[in-house]
Amino acid sequence: MPWWRGDFYGGPRGSGSTQNFEGTTDAEGKHHLKIDFESVKPPRPYTISASASVQDVNRQAWAGQTSLLVHPSDLYVGIKTPRTFVQKGEKITVESIVSDIDGKLIAGRDVEIKAVLKDWRFDAGSWKEVTIDEQACNVRSGEAAVKCEFVARNGGRYIVTATVMDDRERFNESEFMIWVPGGKTPPNRGVEQEEVQIIPSQKEFAPGDVAELLVIAPFTPAEGVLTLRRDGLVKTERFTMKDSSITLKIPIEEKYLPNIYAQVDLVGASPRQNDKGEVDAKLGSRPAFATGNLNLPVSTAGRKLTVTAEPADSTLAPGGGRRSRFRSRTIAANRSRTARLRSSSLTKACLLFRVTRSPTRQTSFTRPVERAFRIIILERMFFSAIRRMCSPFRRLRRPCPHPRVGSLRNRSVRETARLRQAGQWTWQCLKR
Repeated sequence: MPWWRGDFYGGPRGSGSTQNFEGTTDAEGKHHLKIDFESVKPPRPYTISASASVQDVNRQAWAGQTSLLVHPSDLYVGIKTPRTFVQKGEKITVESIVSDIDGKLIAGRDVEIKAVLKDWRFDAGSWKEVTIDEQACNVRSGEAAVKCEFVARNGGRYIVTATVMDDRERFNESEFMIWVPGGKTPPNRGVEQEEVQIIPSQKEFAPGDVAELLVIAPFTPAEGVLTLRRDGLVKTERFTMKDSSITLKIPIEEKYLPNIYAQVDLVGASPRQNDKGEVDAKLGSRPAFATGNLNLPVSTAGRKLTVTAEPADSTLAPGGGRRSRFRSRTIAANRSRTARLRSSSLTKACLLFRVTRSPTRQTSFTRPVERAFRIIILERMFFSAIRRMCSPFRRLRRPCPHPRVGSLRNRSVRETARLRQAGQWTWQCLKR
């Protein structure tokens, strides 16, 4: 199921069934319910939720609930692909692995992978999805991922399904979808706002990447506007759709961190259809408009900073000097940019650093005295180093007057109180 949507073309996210049972507790106040798991279809893990309610002689109800996970098999098959959509004629590369319930890779298992192309056809008075292309690939699992390739022959939506069987002949499967530009969508005979399907090329992007969005329109031709939104409009771009799908490219900039929203609005005209679902040239075109939006997450890994504090000496004698070394690391590619990140991040760390210390320390009698003293000394060294790093940003113990105000001497008591209340002492004084 796509991570950017909760359904397939407006369909339900999941379905389930509910059953009710009644019983009477025994002399110990217990009642047992037996559930037999014979088979699951489709073969996928399911969650069973059970809730019970009991009444006492005073008609007061007490309730409780629990849930359990039902595995369809002892084996699981995992599949992935580097892209969520490909162009017509390109190859669809699928990687697969097999593992047990604990996640340990299992080699030597047969895996059947199928790629089925679905398209919309008008049948018996309604639009239905039918299979127009099916490709199969059989592989054997190994210690690493095993590749399987398919060819995107036509436009539409390919459903890739992988199936594995355990020693007790129980099946388990995994499924995902791949889009190919050029597919059809079920037409709408009414004049109402329709939905634009937007499929990103990958799940997360990094600054400097180019995000590719596959836009599938419910009608063609159409004039569209792409807007990037984040606390308002960031960028707008106009485009024209002559086919049912188009690929838009968005350069990801660092200012888009941690995410940005892409919205597509389409306007145009759509030919009218008769009751049989066929386009009737005698009927005039109807106006059409559609919209869709998508959240594009941008990775913040380049902004992460790791700071480690190491004491210069493992032991410290009473009255001795205290030194600590601080090291910071980032995964930014540019060294100069890394240095700027280090200095700015450490400055912010000093400004935001706050430690709550207990007024008293209670040491267990079972703890060695030497270890207790070592912990105290290391903590003092750490706090002293932090205070030295943050010393340019600390408030002075004694307030100093604003340089434009001058000394508070030779001023009346009322004027001195007014200046102190105005708070004209902090940053100007600290900069000196």
